[in-house]
Amino acid sequence: MQVSGKAYGASYAAPTPATLTTAVYDMEAAYTDAANRIRTDDAKLNLNGGLLGGDFGGIDAPLTPGIYTFPVGVTISSNIYFQGTGGDDDIFIIQIAGILTQASGSRVFLLNGALAKNIVWQSSGLMDVGTYAHMEGILMSYTGITFKTHASLNGRIFAQTACVLQMAYIKEPSLTTPPSLDQHRSVNTGTAGNYVILAKSGISTVPDSIITGNIAVSPITWAAMTGFESGGFALELEPYGRFSRSTQVYARNCTYTHVCARMLTYMHIYETVMIPKTP
Repeated sequence: MQVSGKAYGASYAAPTPATLTTAVYDMEAAYTDAANRIRTDDAKLNLNGGLLGGDFGGIDAPLTPGIYTFPVGVTISSNIYFQGTGGDDDIFIIQIAGILTQASGSRVFLLNGALAKNIVWQSSGLMDVGTYAHMEGILMSYTGITFKTHASLNGRIFAQTACVLQMAYIKEPSLTTPPSLDQHRSVNTGTAGNYVILAKSGISTVPDSIITGNIAVSPITWAAMTGFESGGFALELEPYGRFSRSTQVYARNCTYTHVCARMLTYMHIYETVMIPKTP
């Protein structure tokens, strides 16, 4: 039996339109909150001119809790590491006044209790995650977000334009409470936290992507969710017209067995991307 997540569009039956209007408002408020946080450590201003990896975020110089501010774009050129202090309330906010680019094959690792739900990437420009790259955290873009072939994310995608996936693996971060009640997130995402992907102008995928959690588009209609047909099955509207389902979207409470069953044709991803090796 397949366990499916839900896909929501602003044109679906009530109460979906009103619910999504609130979620988009919360997404925009969270973006503004993250962008306006005040940095208190001058060492975290424009670290290495926005080039992360090696001596600036690498295994021997991991990123520590705090607010990082970049007046330019950021490029993750190689593996980077977020190192916590052992608690569940270590906060990392990366403010980017430009484009975020992650190099193909590079990975983001979490050390010493750092949590994806407490890492926020806030960017005024595009976010582009390269092929076979692995990202951690909550991605908030004022424009669009792209995950290229076999890229993966443990986190959430909040795009104020469109989200584009190319056979990507997107999984929402582990939570001990429902997203809207979790008090340990670095930025309060409100009801937007009920979605692993929320985008204002569309979500598209080159099949097949694997998404764990609910997805939504608003204020655009459901027709802006494209590429979710798989094995001859299109988006399937539930009887009351409030949401639809896709074979590429799994419920947040689905078991690892369900996901692995869908991933048999992606074993090379499973081995090299989806579960990064411990450094």
